Amino acid sequence: MVANSITRTGDRFSIDNFQIVNGCQTCNILFQCRDKISGVFVPLRLIGTSDEQFISGIIILAVMAPKLSLVMLATFPVIVLGAMYFGKKIRKLSKQRQDELAYSNTVLSETMTTIQVVKAFTNELFESLRYGKSVDATVAVSLLYARGRALFTVLIVSV
Repeated sequence: MVANSITRTGDRFSIDNFQIVNGCQTCNILFQCRDKISGVFVPLRLIGTSDEQFISGIIILAVMAPKLSLVMLATFPVIVLGAMYFGKKIRKLSKQRQDELAYSNTVLSETMTTIQVVKAFTNELFESLRYGKSVDATVAVSLLYARGRALFTVLIVSV
């Protein structure tokens, strides 16, 4: 069923302006066998939206390709949950990458600003190693970020 609005109160649903999609055969068979069966439960997927284009698309898809529409509606929550999970991880890695890059720039800026002091205490090797480690950390986080983005892209494109 596709409806403009769905309101749930306990075990009851109030459905406004609904359209039964590909359910006429099931309803007809249940009505014909109503005296012979009892306790039959029919799984029902409810979609609540006021977007007319989305409603029309679901109806057309269900009429033209019912198996494809079931697969699509079944995989949609998996895609959304996967996108939310990867999105959260990618945002975290992006922030971490920016922090690492900022630290590398800070190390470089401090060293270049106080280059006379660094040379006076012959700390060129120490500062070079410190900057190298910060750049290596930035590259490591950037590679994790790139892998996460690649996996996210594969998830979205392949499904």
